[in-house]
Amino acid sequence: MARGYERGFGYLSNVAIDQHVTQRGRERDLSVVVAAHPGLLGIGIDESTALIVQGNTMTVIGRGMVRITDGADHDGAPFYTLKPGTRFDLASWQIQ
Repeated sequence: MARGYERGFGYLSNVAIDQHVTQRGRERDLSVVVAAHPGLLGIGIDESTALIVQGNTMTVIGRGMVRITDGADHDGAPFYTLKPGTRFDLASWQIQ
Protein backbone atom coordinates (compact mmCIF):
# COMPACT_ATOMS: atom_id res chain seq x y z
CA MET A 1 0.00 0.00 0.00
CA ALA A 2 1.48 3.32 -0.97
CA ARG A 3 2.31 5.60 1.94
CA GLY A 4 -0.49 8.07 2.51
CA TYR A 5 -3.16 5.78 1.01
CA GLU A 6 -3.80 3.61 4.06
CA ARG A 7 -7.19 5.22 4.70
CA GLY A 8 -9.98 5.61 2.22
CA PHE A 9 -13.46 7.04 2.32
CA GLY A 10 -14.73 4.30 4.62
CA TYR A 11 -17.57 3.19 2.35
CA LEU A 12 -16.60 -0.47 2.80
CA SER A 13 -15.03 -1.84 5.98
CA ASN A 14 -11.99 -4.13 5.87
CA VAL A 15 -11.58 -3.75 2.11
CA ALA A 16 -8.65 -2.53 0.00
CA ILE A 17 -9.58 -1.35 -3.49
CA ASP A 18 -7.42 -0.89 -6.59
CA GLN A 19 -8.57 0.39 -9.97
CA HIS A 20 -7.48 0.12 -13.62
CA VAL A 21 -6.24 -3.36 -12.73
CA THR A 22 -6.05 -5.11 -16.12
CA GLN A 23 -5.26 -1.94 -18.02
CA ARG A 24 -2.18 -1.27 -15.87
CA GLY A 25 -1.11 -4.89 -15.29
CA ARG A 26 -1.82 -4.76 -11.55
CA GLU A 27 -3.68 -8.06 -11.21
CA ARG A 28 -1.40 -9.30 -8.41
CA ASP A 29 -0.75 -6.01 -6.57
CA LEU A 30 -3.45 -6.46 -3.94
CA SER A 31 -1.90 -9.77 -2.82
CA VAL A 32 0.94 -7.76 -1.22
CA VAL A 33 -1.55 -5.55 0.63
CA VAL A 34 -3.66 -8.49 1.83
CA ALA A 35 -0.54 -10.38 2.97
CA ALA A 36 0.61 -7.34 4.97
CA HIS A 37 -2.88 -6.76 6.42
CA PRO A 38 -4.54 -10.14 7.05
CA GLY A 39 -8.30 -9.85 7.26
CA LEU A 40 -8.56 -7.34 4.44
CA LEU A 41 -10.40 -8.28 1.27
CA GLY A 42 -8.74 -7.00 -1.89
CA ILE A 43 -11.04 -5.81 -4.67
CA GLY A 44 -9.42 -4.89 -7.99
CA ILE A 45 -11.71 -3.13 -10.46
CA ASP A 46 -11.11 -2.78 -14.20
CA GLU A 47 -11.85 0.35 -16.18
CA SER A 48 -15.47 0.66 -17.41
CA THR A 49 -16.52 -1.41 -14.40
CA ALA A 50 -18.28 -0.55 -11.14
CA LEU A 51 -19.70 -2.18 -8.04
CA ILE A 52 -23.17 -1.66 -6.67
CA VAL A 53 -23.25 -2.40 -2.94
CA GLN A 54 -26.55 -2.92 -1.15
CA GLY A 55 -26.14 -4.16 2.41
CA ASN A 56 -23.57 -6.96 2.22
CA THR A 57 -24.25 -7.75 -1.43
CA MET A 58 -21.92 -6.42 -4.11
CA THR A 59 -22.89 -6.68 -7.80
CA VAL A 60 -20.40 -6.20 -10.65
CA ILE A 61 -21.61 -3.98 -13.52
CA GLY A 62 -19.96 -2.66 -16.65
CA ARG A 63 -17.69 -4.14 -19.31
CA GLY A 64 -14.66 -5.27 -17.30
CA MET A 65 -13.84 -7.68 -14.50
CA VAL A 66 -13.32 -7.52 -10.76
CA ARG A 67 -10.56 -9.50 -9.06
CA ILE A 68 -11.02 -10.72 -5.50
CA THR A 69 -7.88 -11.22 -3.41
CA ASP A 70 -8.62 -12.99 -0.14
CA GLY A 71 -5.22 -14.32 0.91
CA ALA A 72 -5.81 -17.78 -0.55
CA ASP A 73 -4.34 -19.46 -3.62
CA HIS A 74 -6.76 -19.86 -6.53
CA ASP A 75 -5.30 -22.25 -9.10
CA GLY A 76 -1.88 -20.63 -8.84
CA ALA A 77 -3.13 -17.05 -8.67
CA PRO A 78 -3.69 -14.91 -5.55
CA PHE A 79 -7.10 -13.81 -6.85
CA TYR A 80 -10.20 -14.98 -8.67
CA THR A 81 -12.28 -13.08 -11.19
CA LEU A 82 -15.88 -11.89 -11.09
CA LYS A 83 -17.63 -11.12 -14.37
CA PRO A 84 -20.32 -8.49 -14.90
CA GLY A 85 -23.59 -9.55 -13.29
CA THR A 86 -21.89 -11.58 -10.55
CA ARG A 87 -23.13 -11.02 -7.01
CA PHE A 88 -20.74 -11.36 -4.08
CA ASP A 89 -21.45 -11.48 -0.34
CA LEU A 90 -19.09 -9.10 1.47
CA ALA A 91 -19.85 -10.69 4.86
CA SER A 92 -18.99 -14.27 3.92
CA TRP A 93 -16.62 -13.49 1.01
CA GLN A 94 -18.60 -15.91 -1.19
CA ILE A 95 -20.06 -15.65 -4.68
CA GLN A 96 -23.84 -15.74 -4.50
